[in-house]
Amino acid sequence: MGAASSFLFSLLGIGSPPATFITFTSYWGFSNQLQELKVAANWARYTGRTLVLPRWAHSRDPQSLEPETCTSLNHLCEPLARLVDVPRLREFIDVEIAQEHHAQNDSKFVVEFGVDFRTKENRMKYLVRWMSDEPGMLVQDSYFRTKSTPPGAPPMWCHSGLLVSPYRCMRSAHELSRRTETTIHFPRFSTFQVGKLWSGNAGRRAELNAAVDGFVRPSRSVFRIADRVLAELELMRRGYDAIHVRRGDFLNTSWARVGDLSDRGKALFDAVSNGPAFASSKASRVIVFVATDDEEYIEREGRERLKAAGYRHVVTWPKRFHNSVSPLSRSLAEQLICARARMFAAQKGSTWSTYVEMLRSRPELLQDARGRDDDL
Repeated sequence: MGAASSFLFSLLGIGSPPATFITFTSYWGFSNQLQELKVAANWARYTGRTLVLPRWAHSRDPQSLEPETCTSLNHLCEPLARLVDVPRLREFIDVEIAQEHHAQNDSKFVVEFGVDFRTKENRMKYLVRWMSDEPGMLVQDSYFRTKSTPPGAPPMWCHSGLLVSPYRCMRSAHELSRRTETTIHFPRFSTFQVGKLWSGNAGRRAELNAAVDGFVRPSRSVFRIADRVLAELELMRRGYDAIHVRRGDFLNTSWARVGDLSDRGKALFDAVSNGPAFASSKASRVIVFVATDDEEYIEREGRERLKAAGYRHVVTWPKRFHNSVSPLSRSLAEQLICARARMFAAQKGSTWSTYVEMLRSRPELLQDARGRDDDL
């Protein structure tokens, strides 16, 4: 409940209704965690509840790092409120920080699906859409508990929703907006794709899911890091393009389509060289910034591939920033650097690249958060 509502209740001489909350447990890579933050924020806005930010953001780690292991001494973790612009998010919804939240003993409703979404196979197989349409449209108050269950599927996995195909379920968003418990909690693996609000109307779908995009951006401290790197590499003065090269697990994932770096670099260079900005730039200053999870590959052969594509200079994250900037802050700072580039070549299938493209589509998010108060 917002401050304006509380003020109105005080003017009327009545007590404010008790605060209610949306909480969620994040998982896996940080770009996925940002997507989960957006899903949870949309639910908070839809239900009129306060969003409780998880205390920690955590790196995607080979040893499957769990958020519960995060401490101030763990360089693979960082307070989420230090990474995202919380004051801006508060322009969209009411926000509390986990360590300040004291609702442990209050009533809680945990969103369940009856499916073990810890396995990638199940995450790819089952689809849940939370329908927000008004009564009388598609799936609403009259939706029923299906009696049929697909072979091998958990019994009643769709709960009280409508099973529209063996692994497709429509549940009513009103199911959560009518909950009276103090807290609605989305456990791990229950936001991201299976937590999104939906509608039978395309325009309404965009409204439900895209509105939050303008309010989830990097924090002031991350902007400062990006500015320092841009100054170190003299990129803003000389002009540059950017490319995201993700290898790692994507090399063994058929749908990721990592692609040949020579082809990707040539496509990017050709797109730039045919644009109006290229004519006024000096050929000797054709620069590409590479954001990657495999710097050894770039040094070993990627740099030469990009030079063969037409680029005179290939630059990556400066070595002197490796130990002074945390992995999560670096990830966001690199996304800002890519978002500010003249042109950007995204990595197909990557939520990291998807966030960069979203930033590029909203210039207002790329304006530095100078003047904002970092103290929360």
